[in-house]
Amino acid sequence: MSTRAGGKPAGAVVFAIVLAFFAGVAELSAADVTWFVTPLPYTIDGVPAGEFETRLRAEDSVPFAVSVEFIDVLRTAVTARLFREISGAGEFVTFEFLRFRGIDVNFDPARLVVEIRIPVEDRLGETVRYRAEYTAPRTAVLSPVEFSAYMNISARIEQRVDSDGLGGASLSYPVYATVEPVFNFRRWVFESFVTFDSLVEPMFSLGSIRVVRDFPELATRLSVGRVVPATGAFHSAQPVYGGSYERAFVVDPTRHHRPDGTVDVVLPEPGRVTVFVNDRELKTVFLDAGRHSLTGIPLFGGVNDVRVTITDASGSRDLERRTFAYDSALLARGESTFGATLGANAVGEVYPVATGSFRFGLTDAITLGAAVQARENRGVGSADFAVATPIGNLRSELAMSLSEGLGPGGAVALSYSYRNPGIRFIPALAARAVYRSESFVPVGATGDNPQEWVVSASATQSIASRLTAGVNVERTVFRADRPDATRIGLTSSASLGRGASLVLAGSLNWADAGPAVPSASLSFVSTPTGTRQTFSASHDLVDGRSTVAYSSAQTGASPVGYSATITGLPFGLHDDYGLGGTVRYNGYRIEGSVSHSSTVRDDATSLHRSTIRVASAVAFADGTFVTSSPIRDSFVVVAPGAALSGEVIGINPGIEGPVALADRWGAGVLPALRSYRYHPITLEFPILDEGYDAGNGSFWVYPTYRSAVVIRPDLVVSIRATGVLADATGRPITLAVAEAVRRDDPEAVAVQFFTDYDGRFELYGLAAGTYDVRLLLRPESTGTLSVPADEFPAFDAGTVVISDGREDE
Repeated sequence: MSTRAGGKPAGAVVFAIVLAFFAGVAELSAADVTWFVTPLPYTIDGVPAGEFETRLRAEDSVPFAVSVEFIDVLRTAVTARLFREISGAGEFVTFEFLRFRGIDVNFDPARLVVEIRIPVEDRLGETVRYRAEYTAPRTAVLSPVEFSAYMNISARIEQRVDSDGLGGASLSYPVYATVEPVFNFRRWVFESFVTFDSLVEPMFSLGSIRVVRDFPELATRLSVGRVVPATGAFHSAQPVYGGSYERAFVVDPTRHHRPDGTVDVVLPEPGRVTVFVNDRELKTVFLDAGRHSLTGIPLFGGVNDVRVTITDASGSRDLERRTFAYDSALLARGESTFGATLGANAVGEVYPVATGSFRFGLTDAITLGAAVQARENRGVGSADFAVATPIGNLRSELAMSLSEGLGPGGAVALSYSYRNPGIRFIPALAARAVYRSESFVPVGATGDNPQEWVVSASATQSIASRLTAGVNVERTVFRADRPDATRIGLTSSASLGRGASLVLAGSLNWADAGPAVPSASLSFVSTPTGTRQTFSASHDLVDGRSTVAYSSAQTGASPVGYSATITGLPFGLHDDYGLGGTVRYNGYRIEGSVSHSSTVRDDATSLHRSTIRVASAVAFADGTFVTSSPIRDSFVVVAPGAALSGEVIGINPGIEGPVALADRWGAGVLPALRSYRYHPITLEFPILDEGYDAGNGSFWVYPTYRSAVVIRPDLVVSIRATGVLADATGRPITLAVAEAVRRDDPEAVAVQFFTDYDGRFELYGLAAGTYDVRLLLRPESTGTLSVPADEFPAFDAGTVVISDGREDE
């Protein structure tokens, strides 16, 4: 979608910036255009930061930034966000576009200064937040509609031909289908999942049914229906029909409930500050001199080496270095999780079950928890803890059960892990031991529960920059129902570059009273960088069976993907082989696949499978019915008004094409938006006749759980006015900055414009009516511009006189 330079009804002057890191410095010479060069100062968060060279086009007084220094300022201040947000935007990017993407760029015509205000998470200040992916945009955000519904429908039919090798064969056509209805009314969500399988009895089954209500302000979720209790390792996780209320941080992603890193630094002078985590660059920001707190630094399991460097006038050097220990089971200090479930067991025997759990972050390095689960004749209680230290992470859970007939029983699990990427000669270590007594009975146990000890340990070492090797040993003892057993596994992987890797894996399993069973395989995977194609090959070193596979994933420009597989190549120990292939289609309103596989065994028997699968969705939101590819979580409907009905509108266009389309087949749908996230939506309109404008094409949406947001673009009349701005004596007012405001709506956003050397101006985006025109450098000087309704799409306003009630001296 192209954007004209000139006055816009959105209120801000549209500037075009030639971005050097996309197209180099643009050639700005033309036979019929006059340019003049002037230095233009800029500020960052109100602090003067220098000047950059600007060329002002005399034709319409639009400034172009051509200085490499200015490009470097943008690159430094908003590197990560700028590259992500304006990727594919083209050679010219307007200030409006940057502002929509969260980069606050404004022009002060009174002082002729460009002001760049970095987003809160990147800006100069006392605190820089590194986990800011869920920060609210500084613009209007569209909310979900009150009522929405959708239904995903998928069906699969197979043809199975089984040959007995003697001329006989069996033929069958099994059918499998799923229906997933979802209704959302004022954030109360009803969801269900029904399946049909012609090979089982009964053919219809209810996979899930429940009502969900989220409370983001409390970070909790209420569920009624088929729910799964949140429990520990020794409790039953079988679903129940009942209700649950639990802490769910997913409904409030801005709440950082995991520990993260914080580093305080003091800068003697302004400079670029870069944070490295385990020698991987995380982010670079420009900070002023003074004390700063770098917070929200993401951590990884094990020991984290966080290093902060600064590059200033004195050069580049380390500023601060700290070590943080982290475990994914930890909660941030003061944070807690809890869950309570009450219902009847939904699988097998029906009995009432009650479950409760609570975990609390005592410090950023210690988390404690407890859980209890009970039914009519037995119960289990447990306590757990997680600790992260520079010498390793420790987790433990202790459980006690009490049941009729067996009495009390106990179980314990203890695990240890150590990983420190900063010390390359020490391997990553892991060990785990689990013990269950013979009288320990979980709430969901249905059979014997023999005494058991399971002990395992593993070590993984990076031998070189692209070579890793690991060993795993596991021992199971004291089981009454089978002999003690041991398993040893070895794995080695090598990165070959350009998206290719080679893996060698082997294991040896043996029981104390039986023979050892070896296995070994060699596999190769290649996904060339920048492509969606994958080639893989594997070979079983024990029985000689080999597999070769190739796949190509779908893209926006090519919705068709395919894959092929060959197994059992001739150099194997077996004569059987297999061939398979799949063609997939992912369209805007339907997706499907066609596949076939054949396996011929060495005894002349064979299996042949042909499958056709289709899937789609129908949805309703705010009075609009739409069809879409299957909806996952929440969705956005783009329903054009009558004037744009049938026109092709691209939704979130990118290098590989738009993600969805609104066209003659109906409204467009973005079918896979994660709940409780801010999503930018960009519309790409067709080329419109002069005098028409589709209005705003950029939006932010914030869907709640399984909700819908509706956008209704339509055409609006946009009148273009040209003329000359003159003073009371008739003398043209040249190279001036002015604005026009509707007289009947003083609160409306002003339309700003420039005059050229002859005092001529050109205004876009006007509606019929009367406008007050005033000079920004002399607000007391005003004039009147009348826009007639019958002068469409453009008219000559003649001379607009600006007067302050007195003649110029």
